[in-house]
Amino acid sequence: LTILAQDNVGGLQVMNREGVWVEGAPIAGTFVINIGELLQILTNERYIANFHRVVNTSGRERFSIPFFIDADYDAVVEPLESYVSPSNPSRYLPITCGEHKFGRFVRTFPHLERVGRGN
Repeated sequence: LTILAQDNVGGLQVMNREGVWVEGAPIAGTFVINIGELLQILTNERYIANFHRVVNTSGRERFSIPFFIDADYDAVVEPLESYVSPSNPSRYLPITCGEHKFGRFVRTFPHLERVGRGN
């Protein structure tokens, strides 16, 4: 989960479910809440961790202050029972927060797989 305070310059864009980038125009006195991948897992994709980016089209400096919240490294994450049913089966196997985070790092930095998981 990310809580983001941004200035009035704008530039934040979020990809919607149709794959289209939409503006996340700043609203004075508010925060942007980005749902992370672990909440996507917990809600069995009821809520999606959207791709997001910043595009500076104004040419002005832009400031934002993110606050990141993450689960304990050893916490097991899987869809909550209230988001799973016969018509909506679990889309995820249980995974620890640490395993998930390492997997994200490896996708970004493939050479880490050769380094190993520190076992």
